Amino acid sequence: MVNYSKYLFTLAFLFLAIATNAQSNLVNRDKEICRITLENYLKQWDEEVILNRIEGSKATYSNNTLSFEIKAPNAQVILNAQRGLFKENDEDVLDMFYDQDMIALQQERLLKATSQFLKDFHTYLPKLETNEHINFIYQVGDKEKKDKEGNTIRLKGAAKRQYNLNIEWKMSDVKALASGDINNNEFAQRATISK
Repeated sequence: MVNYSKYLFTLAFLFLAIATNAQSNLVNRDKEICRITLENYLKQWDEEVILNRIEGSKATYSNNTLSFEIKAPNAQVILNAQRGLFKENDEDVLDMFYDQDMIALQQERLLKATSQFLKDFHTYLPKLETNEHINFIYQVGDKEKKDKEGNTIRLKGAAKRQYNLNIEWKMSDVKALASGDINNNEFAQRATISK
């Protein structure tokens, strides 16, 4: 009599690998749809000014975490003055404008825009399990400037304006927000935030 158990085990393993690959392909497809939607959403955000430009994003999925890295340099600062305009390359104006209170406001508004995105567009997210996480990493700092030789110019105070804002939620919290079990304020309070 032939023992078919090793063949059945191989066949089961093959089906599992195909199913896992299909799930991975779905996540990869959906994460790109979500990334593009997120980037456009942030660029079109018309509530409180978020004090950032959105210049690009990248999505990755690994270790049960869906991550979006968003390049979000500081917004241009233009002030009317008696003798013309101050622009973003005026070091003193940037240094004065982006004080600690303004940076805290910037971070608060990025959090608000992100949580509102998840509420409005949760159906665009890949189908993740409730124990998985979603992470948004905002890369904030002065927009890169180059001199005539191509060297990067660092403005005064640039170091204090440069940071990564990491905002992470459990997918169970995202699902609770989507179903109306928690409101926006409760959802924002459940975020894990690091800088």
